[in-house]
Amino acid sequence: MAKYEIFQRLNTGGTSATDQEIRNCILIMINNSFFSWMKKLCELECFQNCISLSDRQQLEAFDMELLTRFIVFSKCKKEDLKKIDELSSFLTDNLVSIANDKSFNRKDFERVFQSAFMYLSDVLGEDSFKKYNDKNNRYQGATSISAFEIVGTGLGYHLLKGGKLPNKEDFLDKHKRIMYDNEVKRYIMPGVRASTRLPKTISFGRKWIK
Repeated sequence: MAKYEIFQRLNTGGTSATDQEIRNCILIMINNSFFSWMKKLCELECFQNCISLSDRQQLEAFDMELLTRFIVFSKCKKEDLKKIDELSSFLTDNLVSIANDKSFNRKDFERVFQSAFMYLSDVLGEDSFKKYNDKNNRYQGATSISAFEIVGTGLGYHLLKGGKLPNKEDFLDKHKRIMYDNEVKRYIMPGVRASTRLPKTISFGRKWIK
């Protein structure tokens, strides 16, 4: 933690590191093996096939940010989601806690992660977390954080609980309508705080997958 405090002070000048870059630094200091494990997951082709990132997002380790959300929110209890105040601190504190948890089963989680993203890569590929445009009959735009929270972490939570992968045809049909659901639209509008959105989108995703 002393090293981390020094890092924070040095980070106040010049170009500031992103929240995830800071998390990466913390993980390297407290559990380098866990960081290496995350990097290995992040580099899996099936995962990279599902996320469409800009050059800037790649430089800022946004794929690791998405993986962090997958790990934290796939495991998070419903009551803990309601405790979110500042999202970055919530993700950092929970990821550090998981990295320090000797009972955390990396092999089991890795199996779930690979299963989820091999499925998504096969069914939707880079459209996995995009919005479907009814008028144009195709997926458009960039990777949506809200769609990742619903689809990605919802599937991860379901598989961690021992659930099976959904029927592909049913999944595809339902996937196209996610972002048009009134319950979802209400909480993904501009101006809605992450602390308000997350308990709703993640809970919706868990019910939606099930």
